[in-house]
Amino acid sequence: MADGTTPTPAREARETNGITSRLMLAYAERVGGRAAVGAVLERAGLAGREAELRDENTWFSFANKVRLFEALAEVLDDPAATRKAGETSLDLNVAVGLKLALRALGSPKMVYQQIVRANAKFTTRHSMELLAILIPCSTAASLAPITATEWAPTGTSSA
Repeated sequence: MADGTTPTPAREARETNGITSRLMLAYAERVGGRAAVGAVLERAGLAGREAELRDENTWFSFANKVRLFEALAEVLDDPAATRKAGETSLDLNVAVGLKLALRALGSPKMVYQQIVRANAKFTTRHSMELLAILIPCSTAASLAPITATEWAPTGTSSA
């Protein structure tokens, strides 16, 4: 559009949950302030979609997720920005209900055993397999792409 905003596509792929985008934008704001949030959205081609991307119930495309990740790293001039955002996720006002549910499980071992099952709440593009619980609070996990024939979102049609 002429004003630099990107309209929401009529049928954007539902591949990444809004918790991911909310976390990236919250981290950008924590590190770089409101100006960083605007710059990330602009660089990702998602200007005008902040409210949508901060909605944890929204789903958006994998391509937009990658653009958001790349923009965050570029704007903050930190190639590890997405990892650092993940590290601060417990401190940020993101996924409060999920954090409460995970804490209710009790031990880190129980959380790690359940997080693989919960992975579908965050992405439809990758599956997760828990390979090992190495020591308390440490895991080895594997992410693998999911093909269209392996997964179809509940309540949606492929047409």
